[in-house]
Amino acid sequence: MRAYQCLRYHTIVVQAQWRMRRAASAYGKIYWATTVIQKYSRAWAISKRDRAHHLLLRSAVVKIQRGYRRWKAQKIQKENCAVRVIQAAFKKWYGRKMSQRTAAAVRIQSWYRIGLAQRRRFLTLKLQHHSAVVIQSAFRGHAVRKEVSEMRCAAVVIQRWCRASMTRDAERKKFVRMKRAAVTIQAAYRGKVARDSLKKQDRAAAVIQAAFRKHAARRRYLILKRVPSPGLAPGQSSTNPIPGRVNCSLDCVHITVF
Repeated sequence: MRAYQCLRYHTIVVQAQWRMRRAASAYGKIYWATTVIQKYSRAWAISKRDRAHHLLLRSAVVKIQRGYRRWKAQKIQKENCAVRVIQAAFKKWYGRKMSQRTAAAVRIQSWYRIGLAQRRRFLTLKLQHHSAVVIQSAFRGHAVRKEVSEMRCAAVVIQRWCRASMTRDAERKKFVRMKRAAVTIQAAYRGKVARDSLKKQDRAAAVIQAAFRKHAARRRYLILKRVPSPGLAPGQSSTNPIPGRVNCSLDCVHITVF
């Protein structure tokens, strides 16, 4: 009984360990899925925040450029108006005498304005080109970082699956060995219990047969002692059985106990 209780205790311990490992594996899977979801959620939130920040900066830059261009146009317009006033006064003051000089000055001014416009256009195109290069480099860097992050996540997932598969196979082999050992121990214990029970039954059958034979021999002896044989004196016993009596010998009695 003590061995059975010990075996039962060890079996319960093995089952508890196995259930604990299974629960730990399930918890590990849930924890991994939660971690992946959190990573994707945080990446999405960060990308959304960066995009909003980029759009805010872009709108601010566009507003600054628009205001600067408006101020520049107003300034140029004011300067042109001032130049026209000066030119009109100068033309009125000089008259026809300064017509040639005025024409030369107007021609010089026209060439200067054309050069200024061309220079402004060139600076604008250069600024736009530089802005486009910066935006393209930032986008390409973001795309490459995102691709590397996805590849790293995929590699981590593959490694975790491989390790989980190897751990599962090892735990399964260990469980199968423990199960076989438990089955072998149970079979040995049941065989021992059956052999002990058979020995007890054989001993009990031998004791019962001996007692029954003893009782039958005593009864036969008492019958032979009480009943005298013909031709013998009173008080003399006979060693032979009485004629017509049934022999009570139990030499051939076999008792089988189930």
